[in-house]
Amino acid sequence: MKRYIKTRNFIITIVIIFVISIALIPRVFAAPQQEALDNLMACIADSNQTSCTLDGNITNLSKAIAINSSKEINLNGYKISGEGSGGGFFGINPSQNDGVNVKFTGTGTIEYTGTGETFTSISVYGKNEESSNVTHLTIDSNVTVINLGIAFFGRKNYPASYGVTVDFYGKIKNNIEGFYDFYVQGGIHNHDNAPVINVRDGAVITNENDVAIMQAGSATTNIYNATITGGSAIGIKSGNLNVYGGQITGKSNNVNASQNEKGQDVMIANGAAIQIKSTRDDYGHIAINLYDGTLKSDYNSAVFEHVYSSEKAMNAETKVESIKISGGKFISPSGVSAISVSDNFKTKNNHFVSGGTFSSDISTDFLTYGTIQTSDGKVMTESDYKKYLEAINSKNPNTSDNIIIYMILFAISIMGIAVTTFITKKNIRLK
Repeated sequence: MKRYIKTRNFIITIVIIFVISIALIPRVFAAPQQEALDNLMACIADSNQTSCTLDGNITNLSKAIAINSSKEINLNGYKISGEGSGGGFFGINPSQNDGVNVKFTGTGTIEYTGTGETFTSISVYGKNEESSNVTHLTIDSNVTVINLGIAFFGRKNYPASYGVTVDFYGKIKNNIEGFYDFYVQGGIHNHDNAPVINVRDGAVITNENDVAIMQAGSATTNIYNATITGGSAIGIKSGNLNVYGGQITGKSNNVNASQNEKGQDVMIANGAAIQIKSTRDDYGHIAINLYDGTLKSDYNSAVFEHVYSSEKAMNAETKVESIKISGGKFISPSGVSAISVSDNFKTKNNHFVSGGTFSSDISTDFLTYGTIQTSDGKVMTESDYKKYLEAINSKNPNTSDNIIIYMILFAISIMGIAVTTFITKKNIRLK
């Protein structure tokens, strides 16, 4: 009987311990996350700390963390995720400080898990007045941002993004419809000290549904040897765009999207590598320089420019001040022009292609003076074309020029044989 009682008490004790353990599991796992969040926020808030290292995953972040001073944030192999707030996860806002430098480094992920209550993971502010060198943000190559991305603002009575520079080496992958990877708000209406966005070598930017880089307001975006893929890879309504290399691809098959846009503020991806839209109310002053890289559309023109017009915005004109194409590859499907521009643009900006290789014939109106397009799609100067032919002829002995030379030599040989034969026969008769 005593043995039974002892056994029963032992079993009851084990059950009680088990139940208590189950009850404590959430606290055991929640504590490190809350501690990691508290530590990160305390470090960021401390202006004397210049480096903050994440010491655990944060999976329930529901408010934006303000960064007001220079910081290097090492994700240290961990993840920050949650639903954020209207300002996303991080708001870089040097309200009282000039020359703020913020860097995200260390292998790690910043992931938005909500359904669209916010539209950015990192908000980058500078100043309202047109000040230079206010904020410098760097995203290292081992940092990945999933869903949403980086935004710049120009609202009245609100911190704006003048004096901001971003160097982006990392990865952004956006799977949420209606949101961009990079977004320059249309309220930035001054060119001086507007944001500068450098998409550096090795960066990867992907948007499954929409425009990956959306430049509605004034900014200067520089694309280096990066990979950018989206419904339309790049959309621009204002400011400058310079492409020095990379793989830029538009994937949407909604090629008539620009005809169905329901407002000036909206840009629906139409599958172009670069989609350019002019509206009556946007800042405009669009200047595009394409030096190198591969620009491809799976369904549409690689470069597509149009002017938005409606009953409320009649007689709108292009706000493209210049497009200059001096290099790169431009690939569109068979039967689709690699470059498509509006009639309004043609009346102001012809003769803008001086180089590059194109999958379709380029109008002579687009070619700069003294340039031609070869049969294999290359655009080059006439003098370079002569050199191009000479190079081909030197490598290929069967070219037409060499065939003519060989025919002349053959004719001379035949004549020589005939003359020799004639003289020989004559000498025989004389004997």
